[in-house]
Amino acid sequence: GTKGKVLSMSVEKVHEEFEKAVDKFRRVPYDIFDVKEAAFIEDFHDFRLTIRDLDRRLGSVLAAAFHDQNTLHGRSKLLDAFEGLLERPVIQAELVRKQKVLIDQYRLDVDQIHANFTANEEKVDHCDADAPIFANLPPVAGAIFWARSLRTRLQEPMPKILAYNELMREVPESFKELLRIHDQTLQTLDEYEKRRYSEWKQEVAGFDVAVSISVYHKNPSGKEPKEDRTGLLKVNFDPALVRLLREVTWRTWIDLDFAGLDFLGVPPEALTIYNMVDTYRTWTSQLDHIVGLYNSVLTDLLPVEEPLLEDRILKMDNALAPGLTELKWSREDQIPDFIAEAMKVVSDVSAIVDIMKGNLRKISNILSQWCKDSMLERKRGAKPVSVEEFEQNHKARVGVCLMNMTDGGKEIHRFVKDSSESLKISKTAPTWKAYVDFVNNVVIEGFVSAIAVSLQYLCEILDPLIIARHEMLPLFASRSRVE
Repeated sequence: GTKGKVLSMSVEKVHEEFEKAVDKFRRVPYDIFDVKEAAFIEDFHDFRLTIRDLDRRLGSVLAAAFHDQNTLHGRSKLLDAFEGLLERPVIQAELVRKQKVLIDQYRLDVDQIHANFTANEEKVDHCDADAPIFANLPPVAGAIFWARSLRTRLQEPMPKILAYNELMREVPESFKELLRIHDQTLQTLDEYEKRRYSEWKQEVAGFDVAVSISVYHKNPSGKEPKEDRTGLLKVNFDPALVRLLREVTWRTWIDLDFAGLDFLGVPPEALTIYNMVDTYRTWTSQLDHIVGLYNSVLTDLLPVEEPLLEDRILKMDNALAPGLTELKWSREDQIPDFIAEAMKVVSDVSAIVDIMKGNLRKISNILSQWCKDSMLERKRGAKPVSVEEFEQNHKARVGVCLMNMTDGGKEIHRFVKDSSESLKISKTAPTWKAYVDFVNNVVIEGFVSAIAVSLQYLCEILDPLIIARHEMLPLFASRSRVE
């Protein structure tokens, strides 16, 4: 407590004086076994008086430390620290006075535990937002952990209270009523835990259905987020099955953490499913990856790109079809082969889409570079120049821009060719011609944007308001000669 340092120093002082008293008595100049030695009686009397005084001082330290502590746990630890000395008459008299305070405090704690359980039982059963359970625990394990925490808090002080009663050789009347409420609350907690466990055990029997559902399922609308004709996929791992696996995991941990309490165990049906937890984790991870690739293909493709991959999308659908119909989670021998085949097909299609999309992005980046700077250039603070000089500088800059566009055009042709080779499609195919027209339109839009940037810049350097605001000098220098 707050007086810990001072009280510890007092105990050390008592210990030092005890050592001195023992050493003084040990060093008497006569044989203490000589019954005729009269000095022994006086020396032993002085020694006992010293020890009695030290006992009283220890009792005072115990009383001060007891009042400094305000929790039942802290006071119990304090009495444990004086174990071996509590039977001494002076200290025992002090303990008698503190025993009633300890029992009253324990009674208050038991009443709080009972009130806590009564007030929160329904909230925990319904998993309300303000239920006193950890958010990361599943419902049943969370409820049992909560009940066991209350039971541990209820039972922990009782052995010490009983030991103190035995030491006092009497049982206070207030303790008898406390013992009755304690046993009643403990029985209530035990019944609650067994009820939740029994209900969960009955639910486990229905999980055979969860293990029998198909591996995949499609969104009901088939049009999310785009109006795709096939619909997006989702791994069909039942959330109830996930909850069961989490319940078993946490139940095992709770039984280990509360090893001193009754072990309810895990139902055999749940253990049978839980033994597959690592396998399920691997399968769902692989299937989620397949789903991500498949859905990305369907959502990322543009309308002009879909016909290019129509056959491959159909092949993906055929490869994934067993997972939508006959393939169940219980088919442990078939799922690995299904995953391997589906992964190969979907990955191949996804790789082609990535190449096409990557090439299209690179083409867009080239076009954006064309629009970065204007074909016209006039540095800030530039002096007026003659028409001939302006035209000469402008032609040089246009030449550089045209060279960059020529190089960019070659890159665009290379990217389009790369997409064609990845698709392995004939250049005369209508779908490919439509795609080339689409790319051509993108390039034309790039030219238009580049021209618009230059025109906008020209308008700005000729705008009187902008010229006045920035105090720009005239663009051209003119001379007039009168003859």
